[in-house]
Amino acid sequence: MQPVTARPTPVPSAEEAHADGASPYANVTRRLLILFALVAGLVAACGLTYSIAWQSGIDSLRLNAAGRVDRTTSSLKSTLERYESLPYLLAEHPIVQDVLVDSSPANVERANLYLEDLNRHARATVTCIIPLDGYCVAASNWHGPGSFIGAGYQFRPYFVDAVKGGVGRFFGIGTISRAPGYYISQPVRRDGKIVGVAVVKLDLEWFQGADASEPLVVTDDHGVIFPSSVPAWKYHTIRPLSGQVADSIYQARQYAQQPIAPLPVTIERKLDGDAQIVRVGGGRYAPRYLASRRGMGEPDWHLITMAPVSPVDADARNATIVTGFGYMSLVLLAFYWRMRRARARSDAQPRAAAKGVCGAEPARC
Repeated sequence: MQPVTARPTPVPSAEEAHADGASPYANVTRRLLILFALVAGLVAACGLTYSIAWQSGIDSLRLNAAGRVDRTTSSLKSTLERYESLPYLLAEHPIVQDVLVDSSPANVERANLYLEDLNRHARATVTCIIPLDGYCVAASNWHGPGSFIGAGYQFRPYFVDAVKGGVGRFFGIGTISRAPGYYISQPVRRDGKIVGVAVVKLDLEWFQGADASEPLVVTDDHGVIFPSSVPAWKYHTIRPLSGQVADSIYQARQYAQQPIAPLPVTIERKLDGDAQIVRVGGGRYAPRYLASRRGMGEPDWHLITMAPVSPVDADARNATIVTGFGYMSLVLLAFYWRMRRARARSDAQPRAAAKGVCGAEPARC
């Protein structure tokens, strides 16, 4: 039996020793790069998901809001146009003309009864007749405690416009009733000469019944909010008033001479279709709305609908969370598969080495 000769253990070279010493640092750097890439991928996937989901939600919200503002604008215009000719019909009636020429008790009584009957059938708020001196001589509410008879309206723009031969249109708070309303007026003529003014008042407070979670407001030609589904917003402006405009509003007693303060509105983003994303109120948590605006034409009003953006934000956040969980699940699955492969290779190496030794030196097996 031959003695077994021990084989000398190979001594690694300096280059191999240096490479082995650098190997742990290289592994750490490689793992950090992988971690950075995975985190960057997570941020990119979540950011892209949020952006796409939010934009899709805003587009859908904008289309719905555009449909709502168009429907509401059409309804409001239809209401106003339905009464547009009523002052003209009043001005052409002989009873109205007679009371302006001769305000005898008999003529006044006939005019009051006629206006009361007409107002009831037309479903207007109040109709009244005003001579050139500006003091109401007959009204549909003649027998009530808030009768317009005897009240002076010389300072009201709808009276001034009609006396000059035009059509008067005006929204304001009543000086007698203290109730807001829309006034339409026409000049009354007898033998081609203006002898007075016929006025119809309409109640637009049906806006109070609108859903307050999706505010609905109308602004006049100065940007003052008058009807609003949010009572706290009424008689505020969407932009600051100049001194001259504020003085004219005060002199006309349009809003009962109360101070008109700007509504704290911040425009965050402008969208297509005359829409904007706005924040109403101060502070970081003030509600955000998608505001859609439509012009009325005549009168020079603008109707604005407000759709809350918070549901869109919530949907985008939920989609982002789902994307994040999905991304992390895929990463963990990839790591699990890689570890399984590494373990399989690790288990296979000793068996392969053992087979190699047995093949080269059967006596050692």
